[in-house]
Order: sequence, then structure tokens, then C-alpha cells
Amino acid sequence: MSACSVIIVSKQGGALLFATIETVLQQKQLAELIIVDNGNSPAVLTRLQQRGLSEPRLKIITGSSEINYAKSCNLAVKHAASEYIIFLKSGYLLPPNAILELMAVNNVENKAVLSGGLVQHYDGSLQTVLRSKIITPKSVFGDIISFFTSKQKADNYLQQSNISKNPFEVATISSACMCVRVSDYKKLGGLDDDFYSQDEEYDFSLRVKQIGGRVFCVPSVKIIHLPSENDDVISISQRLSETKNIVRYLNKFFAAHQPFGTLFLLNILIFLRLAIKITVGGLSEFFRGGRSSENRIAVKRLMLLAMGVI
Repeated sequence: MSACSVIIVSKQGGALLFATIETVLQQKQLAELIIVDNGNSPAVLTRLQQRGLSEPRLKIITGSSEINYAKSCNLAVKHAASEYIIFLKSGYLLPPNAILELMAVNNVENKAVLSGGLVQHYDGSLQTVLRSKIITPKSVFGDIISFFTSKQKADNYLQQSNISKNPFEVATISSACMCVRVSDYKKLGGLDDDFYSQDEEYDFSLRVKQIGGRVFCVPSVKIIHLPSENDDVISISQRLSETKNIVRYLNKFFAAHQPFGTLFLLNILIFLRLAIKITVGGLSEFFRGGRSSENRIAVKRLMLLAMGVI
């Protein structure tokens, strides 16, 4: 079985970063763990360097706080020395043999394959919505209608109760953990660095499919997302980035196939939805009165202590 390089982009990392690192270093198929330092504190950087002294598979490369996630990943791939790469985000824990199981799915096909695990909250509930169909202007319009009517279009999503025990094909996987051959990654030109630092999976998954590849979720690889004190807070900049990403995605893949003015009108609806979310979110935060995050922090620390990673 081939070995794999795991890439973690870290900015202002802390305990969650080191928890993720330890679960990666426990993987038998790991060839190297590449950390892209995009502006960690001196204390965190020193701790990383000290960990690297006792762990030769740990490599640290210097990025920049000015470049986004996609650019950082593309930079790291240039340093990767394995046949496979896994992009893993800080705060996500790999189960034992995760690399082995993800690469096994990729090895079955002679075509490009993008695979990922089942991303869950610490309580076992799904963190990432699994899409059964690719995002299209029609599906986005349906989501907007659902937003205004409070009715979810369930036919576009996989419910947790219906998830197979075996690897199954999906439209997209979570960008929290993505496994792909380096040769396929380079053939596709890497991640699109014009996307903001989230939602990269929509673009990359569709490009894999466009070259005849497949996208798989491997449910036996249960990736745990550790709770954070900021989990309940979605900033305005984050909402704006999400909106810009979906607009870029639609214009990139569907502009040439839509009647004139269709995407323009859809973009207006998308930004209208954003304005409502910001307004409602701001009012909600105001009436919560800046509730203390002590309980969320306590949960995070308990999880880390229970897993023996701090």
C-alpha cells in the first residue's frame, strides 16, 4: 500500500491543532505530516518545532497570513513526497487506520477519485450535510425558496439514517478531510485559490467529476470535530465569504449554459438571503446578551483530556 502525505494549514492554532496532529502521527500509512504555518503565535510555532525534533515525519513550511487556505494547500503539495495527499483541517480527529481506508477506496478505481470520511460532532451527529446531487443554479434557487419557506429540500441531501455502511458516491465531501492522488490533484490544477477559505470541496468535487472521476464518502472513517468556543458564532465576514464562494462557483461552471440574466437575478437573491441572515443573526446575538462561552470551552477541554491529547 502506498504512503500518504497529510497537509494541515494552521493559522492561530492551539490545543485543537495539536490534538489533530497526534491523531495523524498515529496513522500507520503516514509518510509525512506537512504543517503550513500561516501565522501561528511564537509559542505554538516553538511547540511545533519541538515536536518535530522527536518526530521526523513532521515538517513545517512557512506560508503567510495573507494567503488563503487553497493557496496554502497548493504550496504544501509542492513539498509532498507521497503518491497520495490528505488535506485535514485543524480541530478534526482521524480515527485509527483512516489513511489506509481512504487510500483503499481510491485504489479501487483507475480514474481520479476524491474520498473523505464521515465528519461528525463529538456527540455523533453529522457535522457536514452530505449532498446527493451537485450544486446547480436550480438547486441554489430551491435552497433559497426553502430558506424563505422554512422547508428543506430533502431530495438534495442524504439523511444520517440512510447512510450506507460501505463507501458510497456523493456529489461533494467535506473539505475538513479530502484524500486524492497527487497526480490527479496536479492534473486538476490544485484547489482554486480564488475561493475564500471554505467551500473548496464544491469546486474541487465537481472538477473531479468533470474529468470522469468519482467522489466517495467512506463512512467507516468517522472524523470527529472537536467543539470550539466559536462554534455557535458565524461572523459576518464568514457569511460574506460563503456567499461570494457560491456566486463564484455558479458563474465559473454554469454561466455559459444559462439564459441571459438568469445568474444575475439569482445572485441578487443570494445576497438578499445573506442580508436577512446577517440581520437575523445580529438580533439573535443581541438578545442572547453575549452569553458566556465558558460551557463550550469546558466541553472542549474535557474532550481533549478524555482523548489523552493534552
